[in-house]
Amino acid sequence: MSAARGSCVLLAVFWTAVLMLAGPASADTLTTIPMTIEGDIGVQFRAGPDTGCAAPCDLAGTVTWTPPRSGLLYIADTRVDGRREVYASILFTEDGSDAATASAHVVRGRPGLGSAVCLDARSEVYGQLDLVAGKGAGLTARLLAPSSASSPTDVLGTRCAGPLDADLAPMLPAVTLSQSTLKKGRVTLDFSAASTFATGGMAGAVTSSLKFVLGRPFVDENPDDSIVLLPSGFRSVRRRALTATYSIESMSGKVVTTFAGSGEAALCGALDACGSTGSASVAPSPGEGLATFTATGPRRATYKQLRVALGLSPGRPSPHIETYGLAFWEEDTGTALTSVRNPDGYSCSEAGRPGGGSAFFTLGQRRVQGSYYPLSTDPLSGRCSGPTIEDVTAAAALARGSVPRSAFRRKRVIFPFPRGTGFSSGAYTGGSTSDLSMVLVRRSVKLESTRGVAPKDG
Repeated sequence: MSAARGSCVLLAVFWTAVLMLAGPASADTLTTIPMTIEGDIGVQFRAGPDTGCAAPCDLAGTVTWTPPRSGLLYIADTRVDGRREVYASILFTEDGSDAATASAHVVRGRPGLGSAVCLDARSEVYGQLDLVAGKGAGLTARLLAPSSASSPTDVLGTRCAGPLDADLAPMLPAVTLSQSTLKKGRVTLDFSAASTFATGGMAGAVTSSLKFVLGRPFVDENPDDSIVLLPSGFRSVRRRALTATYSIESMSGKVVTTFAGSGEAALCGALDACGSTGSASVAPSPGEGLATFTATGPRRATYKQLRVALGLSPGRPSPHIETYGLAFWEEDTGTALTSVRNPDGYSCSEAGRPGGGSAFFTLGQRRVQGSYYPLSTDPLSGRCSGPTIEDVTAAAALARGSVPRSAFRRKRVIFPFPRGTGFSSGAYTGGSTSDLSMVLVRRSVKLESTRGVAPKDG
């Protein structure tokens, strides 16, 4: 993916989250600040009976997080129901070999046997750090999210055992700057620190040498009517869009993923996964989540055609109208339970939160297909070893389902996700089962003019 196209994708994700969480919002300005990044985060830890780890437990290891060397800071000024609000986010824009990477090296002692070693490196296609509003006009940036955060990050998670982001968040600094200072750019966010920790059955030390050096800002005074970083060969065109917004009334059920280490030593040996078995159960419970279904067509598209495209009215949808649906929630009070056991008797169990979620919807001629994905924090990657969510969902969603298009003629829609997925990621194989169900309640239907992208020769 090119830098321009990658930045467009990241910006779209950011704005989607802002608008869905904020509700009816109008963007006033969008400030984009490029940055260079220096340093990394290093963690040394151990676990044993003296650190609160249940026997048999004898672990020692290191985790290093290295971000890409460049990124972007977005600051969006919006109006929400007449109130002025500010959203800010740091996005890492490199992929491939330059992506943000967490590397782990963990040694596990085995009574009467030699030590077992887990080596892993986990890269992210893109990364995001949110800045939260502080007192007055300040914005606060954190490298790691505390356990109280509504959308925890998963910076340090790998397939090896180790501490959580929330375990180490209190040990690293939070940098607070005024909005006016941030928007001027040419300032450094310094996250340098060194501290010890003892929590979650583990103890050790964490150091950070990270510095984000902000460059010259670019201010877009009318972001609603512009397309940032339009790829070459494309032009901006006027479109007509109809958006149906739904609140997520509730979500019930759970997804259970069972897994086992591969029987081939060449695949499972490096991750200390040979012969291991385990399960991860995710029971989401969204808070203040929204779902939006949008139909976009040419300027001549009628209101009725757009309603038909969204399933709000009966009829055959026009092939000239594009549709998509997305549900998104950051706050999740549900549960994520993980249990892993090795053939030598070592076991690990933990309970956490899903950390938010999302569902993507495809509107077909007769049915609407939906796919559920956990958001931000990986519910399978915690203090215990085991596969990551990328292992399970590389080829499919964690859970899927569908309903007839006619279901959306009603204001209240019950959307089930009864199908799980099988996976084989080399070191681990397994599959998920699901009885999830989401209840959507329509809040509004809004018609508006918008801008789209079309080939210059089209």
